[in-house]
Amino acid sequence: MKFRYFIFLVVIFLSSCTSNDEMLNETPSQTIETPEDNTNPSISYLENVGYASGILITQYDMPSNQKLLQRDFDGSYSDVNYNPITQTLSLKASITDKYFRNATYYLVGRYVGSKSEERKSFTLYTSIASFSYTFYGVDLSREYEILLAKVDADNLNPTIVLDSVCTLTLYDEQHNQRYYPTQNDVIDHNSLFINNDEIPFIDVSLLYNDTQSSITSFEVVLYNDYDKKAIESKHIDIDVSNYDGSIISLNHLTFNNLSPNTDYLLQLRITGNDGIDDFNMVTFETFIITTPSYENSYMEDSFHGLFAVITGFEVNGDDVTFSYVSLNNGDYVYADTSEPIQMNVYVSYSNDTNETFLLDMESNSFVLPYDMVKTGVSIYIFDARRDYTFSHMSIQTCKNAFGVYFHETSRLFYELYNYSSVLPNYVKLEIFDSNGVLIETFTDLPCVPGSIFLDLTASYASNEDYTIIITYEVNTLIGPLVHSASYPLNPNGYPLN
Repeated sequence: MKFRYFIFLVVIFLSSCTSNDEMLNETPSQTIETPEDNTNPSISYLENVGYASGILITQYDMPSNQKLLQRDFDGSYSDVNYNPITQTLSLKASITDKYFRNATYYLVGRYVGSKSEERKSFTLYTSIASFSYTFYGVDLSREYEILLAKVDADNLNPTIVLDSVCTLTLYDEQHNQRYYPTQNDVIDHNSLFINNDEIPFIDVSLLYNDTQSSITSFEVVLYNDYDKKAIESKHIDIDVSNYDGSIISLNHLTFNNLSPNTDYLLQLRITGNDGIDDFNMVTFETFIITTPSYENSYMEDSFHGLFAVITGFEVNGDDVTFSYVSLNNGDYVYADTSEPIQMNVYVSYSNDTNETFLLDMESNSFVLPYDMVKTGVSIYIFDARRDYTFSHMSIQTCKNAFGVYFHETSRLFYELYNYSSVLPNYVKLEIFDSNGVLIETFTDLPCVPGSIFLDLTASYASNEDYTIIITYEVNTLIGPLVHSASYPLNPNGYPLN
């Protein structure tokens, strides 16, 4: 099982705008500042909509009589949510600007006095627009500011410094009294692969350092990463049995009946007290976890509740039985028709024939004729539209290529070309005359790429046609296969060295 770890799940909602994020560690070509001539700003105070009290949030608006072309728009902030546990700052910025068509707007977050900043750029499609954005790693033990400005392509005299029309400052007045848990370790109990008779699952243990016993309960929620729908949740009340010193142990969190090789989101929400405020179901961490695959399987696309994977095959006389594991819970439909997704098996044979049949969800195997499979076959499990390939398996015949000709009537040139990744187990060469009579046989020929000369013991007439047949065995996925290649030759048909 693989997992990727995030402090918080990123959610950006855009309304009537497009945007780009820039992380700037030095002063940009155009700096953004609160204007020096902003002598009488309009000052207002906003409430933190998050759980934490004592967050001082001050908004400074530039008076309209101080606005130049680059300042000539209205901006404001709302829905300001600072979480001191996760150090995330979310807000909604709103803009009204009749000159929006050739303008680029900037939202900047930085510590007061710092030149290192995070800058968000965006353009508008309408004169009134708003968007939500989240800044990460914001520690309000230092004063932090948000600035809003624009660059207008219609301005023929641009300035180096861009004035913020609306500035927000934030500071946690209670930061010295707050305490929070920190992650200690993640223990993955899954292997990379599971057996073909197992249903995929997640088994993970999480450890946290909580020196002040701030957490009273955890809520662990498993989501489908594809559509972000919740699948299962576990509520865990914390008591002394969960602690080892200051370490909280959440042992063997297990989620069953999942899909193989599929991404899931595991979100941890915590309830407790940070020394100042109670918090309830605060999202603390989010992991992306990938479930194990079936060993030696042939898998491609997979979704929670929708997968099919060929796990193996067996030769039974004239048939080859292919085993598979599949699930279709019926939750997935095509967006344009609401038609449920079905899965088909498509088989392409080496003789340019093919067949398609519906995958039987009540079974775990299908049968193909051995004589067709042994000549080479490609098997796909598609959805009906072939938008997704759930499984793909190819069986190759592993044929080799040879070169052979009379070097002279008493010698024969033989070469095995290095064209195949699977070399033969043995090679036998036979020479027949024009009547099909066997003249001479060579066995134990080299099975590695290269060439040799074979000394002929029989007599060969220069005006006679002969046929050389090379027979060889190779190992394939369905077992050893014997192939042969025929070469009609005449001793005078090839130049003597």
